[in-house]
Amino acid sequence: MNSPSAKSFHLARTSILVLAVIAIFVGSHFLRLWLHSHRDTTLPTSVANQSYERIIALSPSSVEVVYQLGLDDRLVGVSRFCKFPADAANKPIVGGYLDLDFEAVLKLQPDCVILLNEQQALAKRLNDLSIQTISVDHASTEGILSSIHAIADPFGKTNEADNINFQLQNRIDDVIIHGEKSDSKPRVLVCISRDTTSSQPDRIIA
Repeated sequence: MNSPSAKSFHLARTSILVLAVIAIFVGSHFLRLWLHSHRDTTLPTSVANQSYERIIALSPSSVEVVYQLGLDDRLVGVSRFCKFPADAANKPIVGGYLDLDFEAVLKLQPDCVILLNEQQALAKRLNDLSIQTISVDHASTEGILSSIHAIADPFGKTNEADNINFQLQNRIDDVIIHGEKSDSKPRVLVCISRDTTSSQPDRIIA
């Protein structure tokens, strides 16, 4: 049986830990506010002068960023994997990751194709066809946050990217705080893909 002094020590240690977590959260929140307000939104001349009007995005995640930034009116083509938002499914399809239909791409006359860092071989072939590319990293949280600006800045959407990143970082911080406060550590299965047309879980990639 624990003594009163041991219980008091445990309570004090727990209180200090909770206060430390709260202090870190509050500090990071105000640091982000300061960085947000002092960010230099002036684009380099080489970037600011870009005027891409016809975009093709090959990954579902890139398509979501395009819609979040309000650039969907310039999106003229997607890969067969892009189903969200629903409107993206109505865009012309130019193949997949490994079997890109270059004829379909050229027919759409894009001046920019957004692809993943893992698709450098495709980027080289597109560049050889005089089509500009934007490569993004969607393999990590940090990469996703950076990719939003990589897509936004050439279109003069820097402020929109700042706002999206600010909201995402707040959600990430909330998850971290709740995770640190939780005594239980649940086992988690992460599904990165499944057949959404099936009436039951099917063709799951985890």
